[in-house]
Amino acid sequence: ITKPHKGKAVKRRKFELEELEKVMAACNPEWRSMVKTCLYTGGQRLGDVATLRWSQVDEKRGVIRMTTQKKGKPLMIPIFPALKRIVLCFSAEACRNVGNGFFIPIGEQPPCT
Repeated sequence: ITKPHKGKAVKRRKFELEELEKVMAACNPEWRSMVKTCLYTGGQRLGDVATLRWSQVDEKRGVIRMTTQKKGKPLMIPIFPALKRIVLCFSAEACRNVGNGFFIPIGEQPPCT
C-alpha cells in the first residue's frame, strides 16, 4: 500500500499473521480487547476505539455509530460476529456501570476475551 505523506509516497505493508499474534500476545487483556475492536471495526484508530461509549453501540440494530477523530467522518459500523463477542463480553450491567460509560472500561479486566 502506498500512501502520500507530506509530498512523499510512503510504502506500507499489511501485518503478517505471525506479527499480529506477537502483538496480541504482548497485550494485557484491556489492550487485547481494544486491538480486537480496532480490527473488527474495519481498522478504526485506537483513539476512536478507546473513546467509544456505550451510547454509540446499538445492539438492537447491530451497529456502532462513531465519528472519526482524525477527519470527523460519521460512520455506522455493522457488528459482525467477532465484534459481537466483544460487545456481549462487555455488555453485562456491571461493565456498563464502570468507566464512565466507556465501551472498554479503562483498567478493567474484561470478563471474557
